[in-house]
Amino acid sequence: MNYNDKTAKMVLVSYEQAILFLERNSVNRVLRVGKVLEYARDMSNGEWDTSIVKDAIVVGVDGTLLNGQHRLWAVLLSKTDQELPVVFNGDSWGDCGKWKELTK
Repeated sequence: MNYNDKTAKMVLVSYEQAILFLERNSVNRVLRVGKVLEYARDMSNGEWDTSIVKDAIVVGVDGTLLNGQHRLWAVLLSKTDQELPVVFNGDSWGDCGKWKELTK
């Protein structure tokens, strides 16, 4: 994975890709299991709507996961592939909402 340039794109996140992202999760807040279960249910039922997601999964310059752990855990639990917005080479949680402007 290239972390050299800040880029934003939609990524088809598989079970395996979610694991890779989560292995680099060292700075996120406490996991809210109820939220993960809600997301996983929606993903399993085909009701997950990426168009209403307001922020991106953010991977920092060193590969650390800065945002998105709940969605990634939901991918694992649902055992589904999900197309999710991802910002690579983000420098802060402030990049969470920048995915739309970076993809223009």
